Order: sequence, then C-alpha cells, then structure tokens
Amino acid sequence: MPESGRSDKTPTEERVPYGQIFLDDVFLMLTLGVAVPSLLYLLWTMLDLANVPVWK
Repeated sequence: MPESGRSDKTPTEERVPYGQIFLDDVFLMLTLGVAVPSLLYLLWTMLDLANVPVWK
C-alpha cells in the first residue's frame, strides 16, 4: 500500500548547466591551469625572440 503523499512517478532530474559540468571537472581545470599559462609564455617568448635584431 503506497504511503499518502508519495507518488510512484520518478522525480524529474534537472539538467546540469554546461558551465557547472566544465568547472566541476578538477583534472580539466588542472590541465588548463598548466597549459594556458605555458602556451602564453611560449607565445610571448617567440614574439620577443622575433623582435631581437640580427647581429652583423
């Protein structure tokens, strides 16, 4: 006998926003935290080296 006030329907699950899924992934955040600064420093270094005059 079902309890009063309780339905047999399964509760509807709320859709989790993509931003929350993205920010909850610890390893993705760790990877981006290492990769993004590394790529920026690499790009900055290449630009600095490209601006060094050639010694004759």
